[in-house]
Amino acid sequence: MSKKNWFKNRWLWIGIAVVIIVCVWLFAKPSKQTEAEQVSRTITPQRGKITEAISVSGVLSFGTQVEIYPKVNGAITDLYVEKGDAVKKGQVIAKLDTKELLRAKQRAEADLQMSRSQLAQAETNLALQAKDSVISEQQARTNLANAEANLNRLKAGAKPQEIAQAEASLRQARLNLETARQEEARQKILYENGAISRQQYEASQKQVRMHEEDVYTQEQRLSLLKQGPDPAELRAAEAQVAQARAVLQNLSSTEQRKLRQEAVNTARTSLKQAQLAYQKAVEDLEAAVIRSPIDGVVLDVPVKQGSLASSNAITANTLIATIADLKMPRVEVHINEADLSKVYVGQPAKIRIDALSQEWEGRVQRIDPKATESGNVVTFAVDVVFLDPPENLKEGLTADVDLIVNEKENVLWLPSFAIRSRGDSTIVMVKEGDKVVPKNVKIGISDGTRTEIISGVTEKSQVVMGSFDFINREASGNAGGNNRGNSPFGPTVRVRGR
Repeated sequence: MSKKNWFKNRWLWIGIAVVIIVCVWLFAKPSKQTEAEQVSRTITPQRGKITEAISVSGVLSFGTQVEIYPKVNGAITDLYVEKGDAVKKGQVIAKLDTKELLRAKQRAEADLQMSRSQLAQAETNLALQAKDSVISEQQARTNLANAEANLNRLKAGAKPQEIAQAEASLRQARLNLETARQEEARQKILYENGAISRQQYEASQKQVRMHEEDVYTQEQRLSLLKQGPDPAELRAAEAQVAQARAVLQNLSSTEQRKLRQEAVNTARTSLKQAQLAYQKAVEDLEAAVIRSPIDGVVLDVPVKQGSLASSNAITANTLIATIADLKMPRVEVHINEADLSKVYVGQPAKIRIDALSQEWEGRVQRIDPKATESGNVVTFAVDVVFLDPPENLKEGLTADVDLIVNEKENVLWLPSFAIRSRGDSTIVMVKEGDKVVPKNVKIGISDGTRTEIISGVTEKSQVVMGSFDFINREASGNAGGNNRGNSPFGPTVRVRGR
């Protein structure tokens, strides 16, 4: 190629390069229309139902598995089930030899009858002894009551009314004596004058002596009333009370009565022991027939007919069978310690099994009180059960579980990605005419995709849903800053949800 041609080709390539650069610049230059289109992509807040939940995965299992052990010892004479058999609650699955158990029941029954007879005889003897002593005891009680009444009367002393009556009697006696003496003096004058006989005079003297004795008697009586009871009389009354009480106590608590009462108590104790022994013998005989405690499927039968079954927990119990309850499936999930405060027994849940393409209602049945740590992550095991268990479940299936934390109907919501946070504030970008402005909003619960809006916007608000690059530049320009390309209100709000 000549030098001239080389120069021509060089300018050709330079021109081509310039054209390419210009085209790339024109293509890459953002247009006003594109930015306008971004701003025009808006949505109004909607109303609907939001469910906040904790989403976890677990493995399906049949939580109730019963291992059946014998309650008595004996050889297995009959075995009615095999591995995989379906059984009903109360169905007989095995029987043990009952010869020794029958003999034990017969011995216990004979001992029970003997104990009943012994108690009846002891009660009869006690009743006869009590009947013989009832009359004597009644008389002794009457004597004691009389003696105590007399003693109480002596201790109480004379009543004011009795003293007043004695004083009145004494005054009357003295008045009578004075009257008799006056009559005797008058009779003496008459006798000396011969007006009356000697006998009449002596009769008046006799009346004086009689009234003098009455005055003395009344004075002694009044003195005794004022002095109180005589010590000797009081001691005699106390001795009578003590004697009457001793007689009564001797009658009501004699050695013979005590012995007969003790015989009754011993017979009653023996009867209770015999009843317990007989009840145990009956229960042991019934326990020789081994039944399924639940409806389910036999998972294992590790014994054979003819082998010996032991109920000795110290050495080794003999496992007769293991039965699983297929009506109580559960999903065991592990909850992070940060979410444990939101989980409680009885909490509603949604259970999904992808292998069956179905979803069921459930609830939390149990929360393990002990944490599990793996890889520096602390979790707690939680059992979730079905409210209406299906019949086609298989142990070991993987299940997704949503534990319902909160649920609200007819709430205002926005897509979660339309919400941003700026410091302590939560905002959305709202289109007002030709401008896009930030609005502070108060948010509620979220399901991860949608977030509840409590306040800040209405159902008529135009919330920007497109890219925020143009909005950021406009906001930065309006603020007069140099933060081009950075969000003026921070990152997207992160809401944990299902």
